[in-house]
Amino acid sequence: ITPRDYQLMATMQLKVTEKSGSKVLMIKDIIGRTTVRVGPDVASAERQAIPLIGEILARRATSALADGDWP
Repeated sequence: ITPRDYQLMATMQLKVTEKSGSKVLMIKDIIGRTTVRVGPDVASAERQAIPLIGEILARRATSALADGDWP
């Protein structure tokens, strides 16, 4: 049995500090994942999925900044 779908996942750490950098306002881990349907070329499928994961991470980071719990 050969798998047809793979799940790619990337994690980023969002760290928000004051302009001076002396006080940390928020630290949050953000996870982006997508399912990739692979054919004979797994590497090509992964390369196509990376921009999708980047977009997911960007949207979640923006949401965390806009709707986050601020001190």
